Amino acid sequence: MFRLADAYLMYAEAVLRGGGGSRAQALSYVNQIRQRAAGDNSRAVTDAQLTLKLVLDERARCAAKLEAAVSGECVCEHCEPAIAAMVVFRRAVAGTDINGWWDNGANAIAFSRGKKGFVAISE
Repeated sequence: MFRLADAYLMYAEAVLRGGGGSRAQALSYVNQIRQRAAGDNSRAVTDAQLTLKLVLDERARCAAKLEAAVSGECVCEHCEPAIAAMVVFRRAVAGTDINGWWDNGANAIAFSRGKKGFVAISE
């Protein structure tokens, strides 16, 4: 299971690493996450500020908050079977572009990775 914020940040990371997709959409997703966290637009970033480092730092903050939210145990999300399966998926679709991006504007996204894989995520 992934949180929508994780999917949005994965999309932004893929775009910034040259994997295809829309930089404008990536910026919109990053700002949606930051707006939800702040409750307003005070943490919004501009296109010039949208860097791979910013996105990776945002992902690290999300992971740290997830760990803190679980009482009594440390959560290593990369050890979860669902996450491990995503590593296999990523290797299978390596070198393909993001195509057919769709979102419902609220809590669901879907896209393909060439003709090798398809992702659909919702809350």
